[in-house]
Amino acid sequence: DPNQVVPEGVISVGLMVDIDFENSIFFANLKAFINVAGVIQGSGPRGLAGEGEIYTGPDGWHMFVGTPDQPISISILSLARASSYFMVGKDLPGSPPPPANVSQILGGMDLDYMRDMNSLSSGTGFAFGAGLNFDTGDMSFLMFYARFAAGLGFDLMMKDYGDAFHCEGSSGPIGINGWFANGQVYAYFQGKIGIRVNLFFKKGNFDILDLGAAVVLQAKLPNPTWMRGIVGGRFRILGGLISGTCKFEVTLGKECKIVSNNIFAEAGVQVIGDYTPSKGATAVDVFTAPQIVFNMPIGQVFN
Repeated sequence: DPNQVVPEGVISVGLMVDIDFENSIFFANLKAFINVAGVIQGSGPRGLAGEGEIYTGPDGWHMFVGTPDQPISISILSLARASSYFMVGKDLPGSPPPPANVSQILGGMDLDYMRDMNSLSSGTGFAFGAGLNFDTGDMSFLMFYARFAAGLGFDLMMKDYGDAFHCEGSSGPIGINGWFANGQVYAYFQGKIGIRVNLFFKKGNFDILDLGAAVVLQAKLPNPTWMRGIVGGRFRILGGLISGTCKFEVTLGKECKIVSNNIFAEAGVQVIGDYTPSKGATAVDVFTAPQIVFNMPIGQVFN
């Protein structure tokens, strides 16, 4: 059981394989832990570097080597962190926004460009991404303090969304026969240098220089094709005596506004009137037969 692994070696691995012959289901999970003398470590709890998963069953299949939320991640000297993930198959997790540092530097912009499409029913596809970032943490030398952070990375996904959705103003499926791609690249830098003052008439930390810069390019394509590029930054010198911000944004193409092909949903028609056991019901007997009440005839053609 991967959850019971006690990381004792430089590399420790836990493997679990579950085969259900009666239902034709195969599931395997692997977790890897790394700790090379504290210099190179897995970024997760107890040195967890990441986990992989394989699933096949009547409802589809997938293979995950890390995910956007829990990538394969290695920490080097607690300063740098390298991460990556690869996913293929059905029910892929959604594409992530760039790191919070990028949004913060760009004035708190909402950069979650795939929020709407991530909420759609998941189809078959593939996705991968990688990132590298470092953070010195708070450093001090005599009366001076400083901190520096930087990062860069990318995410890419191509998925079949099927024919259940279309873009507003268009009747055909999204992309090419339902296949639609999205991706982003980003980079950022943050730095701060200051001085600690401890005089009888003045005490505290005073920033000498505080700056940040970020760039991000996001795209969704094709049919329709949409691209957005943003570059910006901020600076404060001598505790804000001189400060400023800048941001430049370019958008090309038309972004797809998702519309469902379910005519009942668009018309506000409730196909299902009621069902038992009801949602949130407790203490339900295992012999209770589930029942559904429909608002219209089932299995019949009607106008």
